[in-house]
Amino acid sequence: LYEGRYHEARDAAGRALERARASGNDVLMAAALNNLGDAERHLGLAGEAIEHLCRAAEIERRLQRDASSANALCELALTYLQTDRIAGAATAADDLVRLLDVKPNELMHPQQVAWVASRVRLAQGDGGAARALARRASLHLDGMVAAIADAEARTAFLALEFNREILAADNAGPPS
Repeated sequence: LYEGRYHEARDAAGRALERARASGNDVLMAAALNNLGDAERHLGLAGEAIEHLCRAAEIERRLQRDASSANALCELALTYLQTDRIAGAATAADDLVRLLDVKPNELMHPQQVAWVASRVRLAQGDGGAARALARRASLHLDGMVAAIADAEARTAFLALEFNREILAADNAGPPS
């Protein structure tokens, strides 16, 4: 997924989902559904993406793995934004902000969570909340980058799609 090979990622996630179902492992099923939905979002398959991302988030919630649901919620919010379903995006963003407020240290990518929530708030017309969340995203990113000593690893980390977007927004100024 991070290399932009979405057709291949979709195929691989489909195979992983079949294996997870066969083994009955819900954690693996949630991960496969999340990756499948992520690939589908990038391929413009919004209906399928929404279905798979909702199922991934539901499994994570049922397993009480709230922080693990963050990536599915981010992808879900972005899919809703891409299809102008602001109410759905807002619901996902509400969950993201709650996770950011309650479990920031458990999130793998808190900068992504804040960034996606910022984009949703901007789409809702709440510039103040969008700016505050964009600032939180930037601060999380700065702290994470500072903790990566290896230059090659730092470069790879900064190449992640959401990190590139945060840096671009930092250079462009706050959202209006």
